[in-house]
Amino acid sequence: MLVRHAKTITSKQQEIVLSYLSSTRNPVRNRVMAMLSFYGGLRAVEMKRLTWGSILTSEGTVGDSIEIYNTTAKGSSGGRSVPIHPELKKELELLLVERRESISTASSVIYSIRNPEKGMSGNSIVVFFKRLFDALGNNASSHSGRRTFAGKLSK
Repeated sequence: MLVRHAKTITSKQQEIVLSYLSSTRNPVRNRVMAMLSFYGGLRAVEMKRLTWGSILTSEGTVGDSIEIYNTTAKGSSGGRSVPIHPELKKELELLLVERRESISTASSVIYSIRNPEKGMSGNSIVVFFKRLFDALGNNASSHSGRRTFAGKLSK
């Protein structure tokens, strides 16, 4: 049986992606999505389920780790704590300032533009990454950032 693995993304390709996303309609949210994949190793479904309560401290600031609860993760035992990369933390802080008036700890981090109180669907996140990589001429997928993250961790 042939098994296809998601492509990994080089550091240079990550820079290109983040630069490109800076010129999109929702640059902060879009960059956070990419960074959650590259620097946090999150799956699309985990991004969909990620709430501010998993990121914020009791003082309401961005913490040093993301708590991925079993209800957020794929499966019933996928919970974990992921350290927040400094670049991701900066971007999350920008997103928090941008959205401060309309969020609670139960609010989705990756929100829908049409309905900001609601999170994007997992499928919408997969499509976002497909369109992003197609626009950049890269044959990567929504899982490529996670695979890249795991590869860096194993080294």
